[in-house]
Amino acid sequence: MEIEQWDRVRIASGQATDWFVHTVEAVSGQWDFDGLGSWTVRDLAATLGRPLDVPPEAATVSLNLLGGLATQAGKAAPPLLTTTGRASLPMNFTVL
Repeated sequence: MEIEQWDRVRIASGQATDWFVHTVEAVSGQWDFDGLGSWTVRDLAATLGRPLDVPPEAATVSLNLLGGLATQAGKAAPPLLTTTGRASLPMNFTVL
């Protein structure tokens, strides 16, 4: 994935997150209303807010992509240290 395409994916993900947060804030006491089929609004919000189990292949691709982007940006050390728990991700880096 090219860096420009990655930037578009990262921006779209951020926009989707902002929409989700704004939508959840608008629920305002309607948590037990019907949401989708037998799911309540609370059920839907909880499902969307849960971390998903990441398949090993997807984790490998994501980590390889992160490493490649960091190396191209000249910032390979912080993500490497992050994987060992010794540092945080550099600013503007995220793991989807």
